[in-house]
Amino acid sequence: DAVKLDHVDAPVQVLRVGDTALLALPLEPTTCVGLDWAERATRRGLDGAVCGIGNGWLRYLPHADDFAHPRAGEHYEVLMSTFAPEACERLLLDCLLGDQTLFVHADGMESGWSRLAADGRTRRMP
Repeated sequence: DAVKLDHVDAPVQVLRVGDTALLALPLEPTTCVGLDWAERATRRGLDGAVCGIGNGWLRYLPHADDFAHPRAGEHYEVLMSTFAPEACERLLLDCLLGDQTLFVHADGMESGWSRLAADGRTRRMP
């Protein structure tokens, strides 16, 4: 059996553009994850979308429903995931509540973007 991780630091981004809440994950989420995020956003009057494999790839992120499926032990995403069944719920809840201690502040984002030169190449910071 695969080892399930208790904690993973992941660069997750939530971006609101108008009435849309985009969730960028360094994971490959299952369809159930995307549908769950969209439903949570809808309850807050927003459209929701998930962008998978954003800023890296930390394997698959199955939803609790994927783990609960009667044939979950035969599903590739569940078998290849290193996450516990409750990981998706914790992640979506943290993103939705916007606990700022879990996310990079705007200054950090600007600093990261400032490393890009006008020609699109990265440059070294002093």
